[in-house]
Amino acid sequence: MMNLRYFLPITFIAIIYNGCANDYVKPSSKTYAPDLALTKNISINYLEEDTLEASIGLWMFKKKALKENAIANWLNWYNPDILEPINIIWIDLRANDELEASKNIEQFLISNGWNVRSGSSTRYFAYVDGKWLFRYSGTWSDHPNPNLPNNHARVFTGHRLSSQKQVVHLSTGAFSREDGPVHHYISFNEARNALRPLGGWKLAEEELDLGNRIWHSQCTTMDHTGARVFVLHPQK
Repeated sequence: MMNLRYFLPITFIAIIYNGCANDYVKPSSKTYAPDLALTKNISINYLEEDTLEASIGLWMFKKKALKENAIANWLNWYNPDILEPINIIWIDLRANDELEASKNIEQFLISNGWNVRSGSSTRYFAYVDGKWLFRYSGTWSDHPNPNLPNNHARVFTGHRLSSQKQVVHLSTGAFSREDGPVHHYISFNEARNALRPLGGWKLAEEELDLGNRIWHSQCTTMDHTGARVFVLHPQK
């Protein structure tokens, strides 16, 4: 059977595949860009007198390993590989524990019109301050049908930072837009920009440059330009 082919601006070839349940693929043996960073020390002013400092993983990972071949890539369909960057950061100053921090992000996403749905792959991880965070139990999306164009996300919630004076929880997410029913990549930035500061959350950074913007013969992050940062302040 002849494969159908789709051409993106620099000759991306996509093989038609039914569903995205198998985008958890065996690690690639490719050598990626020599300057590909895996983590970054970030500094964000979240109050007039306070600054958050933390080391975060710059990617969604498909296994718990700080290695290039552990970075999640878009269904392994494209050449070069489309790597999946972290593009949302939440700083929670209100939660008392990790469970409460996760609940606060749930309410944030629900306020934005997102809900948990099936139809996407699992087994992903994020990395924050030396700790691996598991993916939230479901995939979040702004559309209940994964076979239609939708924004969707894997969310990694609730890490308490020990380096801060007060209780601070840091969570991250990898957001992207896809076209169904074969889940072709559309955009990272469109999904990121769809989120608004609702439910008490404030926008701290419109576009934080994490240094995970890549365009290389072996890998790319397409239209990704940075992470949006939201902060939830304590109730007065």
